Amino acid sequence: MAFSPTLYRSLTIDKTKCGSADSTNFPALLYGTYDGTGGEPDLRSVGNGGKIAEASAYDLAFYSDSALTTLLNFERVAHNLTTGAVEYWIQIPTLDVDADTVIYMAYNDASATDQANQNATWRSEFKAVWHMEESSGNVADSTSNAHTGTNNGTTSVTGKVGKGRDFNGTDQNITSANHADWEFGSGDFTVAFWAAHSSTGGRIILARDATTTFSPFIIGYDSSPNDLIYMTSNGSSWDIGSDKTFGAYTADVLARYVVSRIGTAFKAYLNGVQTDTWTSSAAFVANSNALSLGLGQTSAWLNGITDEVQIVKGLGFTASWVTADYNNQNS
Repeated sequence: MAFSPTLYRSLTIDKTKCGSADSTNFPALLYGTYDGTGGEPDLRSVGNGGKIAEASAYDLAFYSDSALTTLLNFERVAHNLTTGAVEYWIQIPTLDVDADTVIYMAYNDASATDQANQNATWRSEFKAVWHMEESSGNVADSTSNAHTGTNNGTTSVTGKVGKGRDFNGTDQNITSANHADWEFGSGDFTVAFWAAHSSTGGRIILARDATTTFSPFIIGYDSSPNDLIYMTSNGSSWDIGSDKTFGAYTADVLARYVVSRIGTAFKAYLNGVQTDTWTSSAAFVANSNALSLGLGQTSAWLNGITDEVQIVKGLGFTASWVTADYNNQNS
């Protein structure tokens, strides 16, 4: 059935928030409450005084042109038809730094079928994307890889974007079964997430393997207060990276963490700002255990919150991508 929306609005991405180089197939977030206040689009249902006419919000889609001929890949994570609160991720073919990027949101078609394409919204290099919007239980992967995060006691709380997960610091974590997607070898990769945690040191936010001291990589924190990165190629020393830092943290305040590798260059970023860089050509030691969020080194349990976890293999986020990623999600 054809999609025949009667309304559309332009959405503008500010070029000054996107760094110094274009980003390709960038997943942009549309998040907030749109109830018509102040001339903004009203994304409540028609029955609640808004302009969304289809009962599952299938009549909202995103296009690259005002003629509505080129549909963009997008994921609908949440759409509250009563309030107009939404969370959508839209793949932007080219996020431009020389001119503002303009896309178009079309809506109001009571007979619409679903226009979303969740899996295609995420480049093939994205191996797992956990929005953590579930109210309880396991966390779903938005990519086609179906890397479910198995919940071991964590609870749903308010995160940075919608819901997140709370870890009690004693016996709760989220794991995803061993897979080749977690084996980065000597190639490009990115790990990105939001986290807030206590000031009690010696804890792990994310580890390739929670059952050993020398996991291929761990991201954790001490009580100095510093967030730290450790990486090994041999399983017996931190030869790829030791005490690499995101810098000082503020306890219990959500921040965006990114660590990436492009070629032999590693970089760490906190809230869009580079905090460390180092080089290594070594490959990560191979591992056959589960990826672990919230536990590492057998007993270092996270006491805090995580949200919007992205595991990426084959693509190292550039500085411009990191800038755009942070500004988009923090706005």
